[in-house]
Amino acid sequence: MKLQNKKTGEIRELPDGFFCGDSLKKICEDWEDYEEPKEHWYVSSYGNLAKTDVMTDLHRGAEEIGNLFETREEAEKVVEKLKAWKRLKEAKFRIKEYEYRPIEAYNASEQKYNIISADGIIEFSMFCYEDFSDDLNLLFGGEE
Repeated sequence: MKLQNKKTGEIRELPDGFFCGDSLKKICEDWEDYEEPKEHWYVSSYGNLAKTDVMTDLHRGAEEIGNLFETREEAEKVVEKLKAWKRLKEAKFRIKEYEYRPIEAYNASEQKYNIISADGIIEFSMFCYEDFSDDLNLLFGGEE
């Protein structure tokens, strides 16, 4: 078991008899359980992937906007989606109109859910659907 000193940040392994003679109250005042830093990934301001195991205000801000991921693979998938969105935007893609329709209601674990379907008319000013079907499926398609 590892402990971290609340004041100094010192980290020590807890061997038998580590606090011999100290009271439990004194130990709890000065020491707390230490947890290994958890690795997180984010897309840097330069567009490449970066990792951190320290949560600074910068990283909390990244987390707030959805730019902090538990694995490199999750971060890579987001980069691919951003690239797909950029390609669609450059092709003058836009959703011309949309309509939300409830398609099903069911009871799961005693909670009621209303499933919503979004049907839209999409418009490409310069290219055909087939040129961008992979990008559309990546952004709006089935499996996550």
